[in-house]
Amino acid sequence: MVSPEHDENAAGLNGGELDELGEEQTGAISEQEYSEGPEEEEFSANELDESDDTETKPIPEEKNAHHPDRRGSGKKGLWVVSTIGLCVLIGIGYLHLKEEKFKGLPKQNSEPVPLARILGPEERVLVFDSFIIPIPENREFTYISLSISFKLPNKEIKRQMTDKKKEFRGIIYDVLTEEISKRKEVPPLESLKKLIIGGVNSALSAGEVHKVYVTKFLAV
Repeated sequence: MVSPEHDENAAGLNGGELDELGEEQTGAISEQEYSEGPEEEEFSANELDESDDTETKPIPEEKNAHHPDRRGSGKKGLWVVSTIGLCVLIGIGYLHLKEEKFKGLPKQNSEPVPLARILGPEERVLVFDSFIIPIPENREFTYISLSISFKLPNKEIKRQMTDKKKEFRGIIYDVLTEEISKRKEVPPLESLKKLIIGGVNSALSAGEVHKVYVTKFLAV
């Protein structure tokens, strides 16, 4: 059986020790929380900084993908510009040398030199409408159609034949009718031409014609 004094001493000692232990534990816990608090905050800040750096740090492959290297294109553009500049310089030098070469030569007269007018023999053509010459019965064809024109040597003969064109047409018609009617076959063109020229020259007061052209000849 414990005495009352021992209980009081034990109770008093235990109460004081408990108070001191409680204060020491409370202080220790406070110091531990105070010391651990900044470390957790510092660690959290470092982690945030590292995460931000990780998110914002560019990836070399993506940069190369979106922004390709343009060193090759820059060199190519520089080469093109250099080539064009060289061509321009060569052209300027050529023009300068050409100007220096012809500078000492006398200037040519810019006024046009009148050329002598050269006239050849005048060729004038007179065209007649088509002639239709009937062929007598019991022949192979019914009629002959031909168109003729004359090459006239001068204006005077052209004036005569133009003024009396109907008269000359009648002469030609009579010559063709006579020659065609007395032949059983169609006469050759050369013989008809000679007869036409002879008939026209016989009616001219001055000069002669030498060429007649048959532009159309049909035997129907």
